[in-house]
Amino acid sequence: MRQVISLNSTIVISLFLIYIIYFFIGDFDFSSEILFTFLVSDLLLLVLFFKYNKRRNLPANGQFLKVSTLFLFGFAIVHYQMYIDVLLDNYQNFGHDFIYDFNYILKSVCVSSIALSSFIVGYRVKLSRFKNLSKSINDKASLTFHNVKFSSALSAIVLVLYILVFLLLVTVDSRYFNGGYGRDGVEVGGLGGYINDYIIIVFITYLVVWLLFKRKSGVKYHSFFSFLKGVGFGYICILCIFCLLTLMSGDRGPVLQVSLAFIGTFILMYKHKIRFIIFIGLVSLGIFTFSFVAYIRENKDVNSYAEKIALAKKNQLESSKNYSFSPSTYELATSIRTLQACLIYTDNNELSYGIFQGLQILNVIPGLGSLVGGVVGLDVSRMNSAEFLTFQILGPYPTHGLGTSAVADIYVDFGVLGTIVLFFFFGITVCLIEQRVFVNTSNNIFYYAFFLVLLSFSIYIARSSILSVFRDCFLVFLFSNLFVFLFKRN
Repeated sequence: MRQVISLNSTIVISLFLIYIIYFFIGDFDFSSEILFTFLVSDLLLLVLFFKYNKRRNLPANGQFLKVSTLFLFGFAIVHYQMYIDVLLDNYQNFGHDFIYDFNYILKSVCVSSIALSSFIVGYRVKLSRFKNLSKSINDKASLTFHNVKFSSALSAIVLVLYILVFLLLVTVDSRYFNGGYGRDGVEVGGLGGYINDYIIIVFITYLVVWLLFKRKSGVKYHSFFSFLKGVGFGYICILCIFCLLTLMSGDRGPVLQVSLAFIGTFILMYKHKIRFIIFIGLVSLGIFTFSFVAYIRENKDVNSYAEKIALAKKNQLESSKNYSFSPSTYELATSIRTLQACLIYTDNNELSYGIFQGLQILNVIPGLGSLVGGVVGLDVSRMNSAEFLTFQILGPYPTHGLGTSAVADIYVDFGVLGTIVLFFFFGITVCLIEQRVFVNTSNNIFYYAFFLVLLSFSIYIARSSILSVFRDCFLVFLFSNLFVFLFKRN
């Protein structure tokens, strides 16, 4: 077994070094053969990653629905799907220009491969340091929760959620909740946007405090229905109301976030591990549902929701997305153009040297990043990498945002060296948090907050900013501690 793991590690490290060497001395003129080699090598990396983890006798292993699995799934879609369609000659049938520059295909796939291998190496380095984690942890954090009035704290959080959802309804144009999200739609507005973001944070805060309470009590659930009953009727009601309103608007991100955090909480409290076939079923159902919502929201001029659904079915059958080998994940894959735009910009200009990451940190306090950016004279288009890269692709008057990618967000600030370092430490962090939360003897508010937020973002991290996710981790951790502190018995 040690020889198998040693060979596995040797291959991973070798590919990691080959990618870095190719970045500095390789030829980036487009070649389908070299692109195919990169894609096959990255597939091998993913296979070796999951085989290595399967052989390690640790608490998180055997759990399919976790941060690393979903992150790598999203990463592969964002950074490789469009290129697979290029190799299959599907891309020419899409009718849209989602590859910004064909001359940057090989460089973008090389940088993506470096980021992927850096994450995997970091994850494995941390994983190799764990022995028998369930026996090695002596978590004293749970001792500080014996005098907390958890029922009162949870009730207070639910009350806050009802107030926030009510404020969302009264501050946002009602047309927004009738498919108004997206291009040519209804703007949520600054205040409505902040309220929407904090609703998600408070939803996850409830789950963190609930986990502290139930794990402290030693509770385990034998079915999903008993888990639903244990979570609380008031929380389930406001969760369903928020998700329904969000889906009616055409937005999917908030629903995906709270759903993943909710399912992640169930997994931590479930007596058994989720079987692979159930995991695949949940992922498939989620992909189909969220891709169909995108077709519904295209019919903004139709008032009847039943008619929107009927038109969505027709549009789905006729869409050029069906030429892709994976139509349901096609929209996520279009973010690859932002990485190409990033590489073109940095090849012709200097790096941003931490501007975007710094503003993300400042935005822990709402609006502070924008305020500081304005004070130092930054243009609005440079406030974050998503706006900046949209500006690079669509010009000064974009009709819609194009988002970003996790690799582009780091590369535009720190280049390939920063990409290696930050993805390496991200791999270490994800491994640490995953292994800790699945230990039955661990009851730590920090690990719960970070695990649930990372899981809630896991699929979308690849087309987002890693640091913005950690900003939300910090906020959930802060709010969870606040409610625990407020409801401590004297």
